[in-house]
Amino acid sequence: MRKLQIAIFTAALLIAAQARAAWYDITFSDPTAANVASVVAQVQVLNGIATSGSMKILIGLDAGQTYNLVAGGPGVTTSPLGVFNYDNVVYGSGTLPAVPFLDNAGLLFSNGTREMNLFWNLTAAGGNNIYNLDGWTASTGYSPEAAGSASISLGVAPVPEPTTMVAGAGALGLALLGIGRARRSSVVRIGK
Repeated sequence: MRKLQIAIFTAALLIAAQARAAWYDITFSDPTAANVASVVAQVQVLNGIATSGSMKILIGLDAGQTYNLVAGGPGVTTSPLGVFNYDNVVYGSGTLPAVPFLDNAGLLFSNGTREMNLFWNLTAAGGNNIYNLDGWTASTGYSPEAAGSASISLGVAPVPEPTTMVAGAGALGLALLGIGRARRSSVVRIGK
């Protein structure tokens, strides 16, 4: 019984921590449309670190492809394919818009075979708001390599999947059942 109570308390703490995280929408566009013309992403940020999210290419190379955020940060980490350095740090998440809102390590997304790194291009910026979106696969090397503008705004959290809601309701039911049983077993009956 004690273990169940500890598990419920831990789950409640994790849920509370996620409640403080905020969702942000990111757009990237390359005016030359050489490789990727338009990208949208949504990331969940907790204490300045993107912890989950996805990116979808709308127009250009791999249009329609979706990539998931790769866990990392706050320190700079090498990507799983060994090509990019990333840290998933998002600046100014409490006071948007921050310019730049990413650093030169940026965010890393992957679909398993291709990695995509969205970052602020410190060397090319020259006072401008220049971001790069670079991709890499073992078969094609660096592709796409796009430079353009990016923006970030406060987003709306995605709706949880039904299975998540059912699991949450089941955990709550088990917790209430456990509390009810604990109270009943402590009753002492005297006589008939």
